[in-house]
Amino acid sequence: MKKLLTWVCGCLAATVAHAQLVAYEPFNYSVTDDLQGQNGGVGFASPWTDNALTTIVTGGSLGYANLTTSGNSVNTGATTEYYRMLSTSLAGPGSVAWISAVIRAEDDATGAYGGIYYGSFGLAQEIGLGNTTGSGLSFVTGIAGSVLSPISPASVGTNYFLVGEFLFTDSISGLLALYVNPPPGQVAPSTSPIYTGPFQINGSNLLGIYSIGANVSVDEIRIGTDYTQVSPATAVPEPGAWALLAGLATLGLATLRRRSTVGP
Repeated sequence: MKKLLTWVCGCLAATVAHAQLVAYEPFNYSVTDDLQGQNGGVGFASPWTDNALTTIVTGGSLGYANLTTSGNSVNTGATTEYYRMLSTSLAGPGSVAWISAVIRAEDDATGAYGGIYYGSFGLAQEIGLGNTTGSGLSFVTGIAGSVLSPISPASVGTNYFLVGEFLFTDSISGLLALYVNPPPGQVAPSTSPIYTGPFQINGSNLLGIYSIGANVSVDEIRIGTDYTQVSPATAVPEPGAWALLAGLATLGLATLRRRSTVGP
């Protein structure tokens, strides 16, 4: 039995060691700063670079459920593009890259869309929100620079936790599974993807934020080798735990009162 437990623990330790958070951007910058030149977060080889347009840091994180958040967030305005080079590329035959972000559309202008992209300067995959056909806001994905087709309806002003799983068949292409609002803190998403289809990104050393006529807010961008790395959860005590904490607090107060009524 002891040998079995040792083997199980060893397997779990190996799994944890293999999992890797490749990059994390919490936008922990001063409010109203331009994103241009900002160099925070972890896992990046360069600061944010823009195309002469402005993305502004806004106060507070974009939360979703019990997803762990920190820092602030950014708002793109109508049209912008910012990018950063990653320190680690995950592209390669049989490899997996997970990328997540919290994204909110502030409007649903016809023909407009925005969000994040992942790939390289030559080719990248976009994930976000937009009203590309004039039929209303929806989740969108596609090759950067192409017209993105709507997947399923979305709402203006709602924080969405978007997660993309990139399964590489070679160093530039593979299969993308896009999840919307999967529960954080699990080993794997417990919900089905809203989209599954091929991707081609010509590498994976570039992360970008973009908007084409759309006003979107973006936060909590993570890239990792498994789902747990890109969906950390803040533990919420169960009702029984709250009751236990309340009982301990009451006991502590009662003990203090007894001590205060007993003389030295």
